[in-house]
Amino acid sequence: MEQSTLQRLNDLGDQLEALLEPINVAHYTAPLNRVDEKQQFFASHTAEKVYNPQFTYRVPPSNWSFLLSQFLLELQPDKNAWEQLVYQDIMLSLDMMRAVATRDPVLTTEVTVKRYSEPSDELVQLAYKSLASLPLHSEPRTIASEDMAAQMREALTKTGLPDWHVDIIDAMNANMSIRSVDKQIKVNSSSLFTTGELKRLLVHEIGTHVFEL
Repeated sequence: MEQSTLQRLNDLGDQLEALLEPINVAHYTAPLNRVDEKQQFFASHTAEKVYNPQFTYRVPPSNWSFLLSQFLLELQPDKNAWEQLVYQDIMLSLDMMRAVATRDPVLTTEVTVKRYSEPSDELVQLAYKSLASLPLHSEPRTIASEDMAAQMREALTKTGLPDWHVDIIDAMNANMSIRSVDKQIKVNSSSLFTTGELKRLLVHEIGTHVFEL
């Protein structure tokens, strides 16, 4: 590869990194009222009623895809494999951003399938089986956020992760979240947890998110 081509690719890589850094699609896909709608959903299930959650979301900036679209014009996907891959990835990212901005169910499904592929028939059947086994009476929420945080800290210590810490936060939309940069697990101070959620979140937040980082 010629030195000029290599320099050009390095420059493009630096530009792309700077463009992608402030873009956080997940910030706009997480429902603001997830906790309330989850409680309403399970309360309806217990009462044997049908309830479709009505989620509300943050509104993304109107021009957030503009710079990425402009960056596409600098690429030459027919010249080398790297630019071809970057071009395809940006096109998919733009589609995902449009899906988030419009909340279009068809576009959202198309982009999700492109990004993650379709689930297998076996996995779908397992999901139906799991849904059918849900008990009609939900487990009581008796575990306070302080107790959940204490269990998390104990689990982190036992798994050899003493540099991680668990904090109880007052203003949160989710029951719990991970911040990998600070090695921090946040627990919503107003949340109550069931025994089943305690076990599940210990496995999910620490066994999945912490160890994959």
